[in-house]
Amino acid sequence: MCHCPLNQISLKFVTCLFFKPPALQCEPGIYLPRICWYLKAVYTESVILPGYGVLEPRRTLLDIAYYRIQRELAEIALDPPPNCSAGPKGDNLYEWNSTILGPPKSVYEGGVFFLDIHFPTDYPFKPPKVSFRTRIYHCNINSQGVICLDILKDSWSPALTISKVLLSVCSLLTDCNPADPLVGSIATQFVNDRQEHDRLAKEWTKRYAT
Repeated sequence: MCHCPLNQISLKFVTCLFFKPPALQCEPGIYLPRICWYLKAVYTESVILPGYGVLEPRRTLLDIAYYRIQRELAEIALDPPPNCSAGPKGDNLYEWNSTILGPPKSVYEGGVFFLDIHFPTDYPFKPPKVSFRTRIYHCNINSQGVICLDILKDSWSPALTISKVLLSVCSLLTDCNPADPLVGSIATQFVNDRQEHDRLAKEWTKRYAT
């Protein structure tokens, strides 16, 4: 932690910036203090950032989210996750559409699933909201499209990206988690009557995702 008479900022916070303003191009030993000075000098409206123990300017958080999402958009355009695509809805960088193809050799094979992604203004310190727009028969995804996935909740880390989130969603389509279900009846069926579960999952995929 560096100490500044005007503000304090943690190294954990700095490592999530993913950009360095030109005015801060300086030696590593003075980089953190210069960031403290820069944030306090340029932005005056401040908020507490829960979980990070720092007082940070609100507009700075918006800038961090904007640059981080831009970076991730460029990365996903150059190297998209297998069977996935994603990008903004029109000009709104904080609202994305995503498409996931049903994984081969899964009960969702042949399906095309559409998802909505919403980035909060304090991203990446808070997780994105990801939901299925296409109906799917899955014990970890309910009828409203809500996904039960640990990295979208308590296990979220600013080091994660939307590409990694989409990979985790794809993995969930290959291997569901009946031990932590969002739809208990489907989880019970998966455990006790796998054949009927798979039949219904394939039927829903054909009906709603093709």
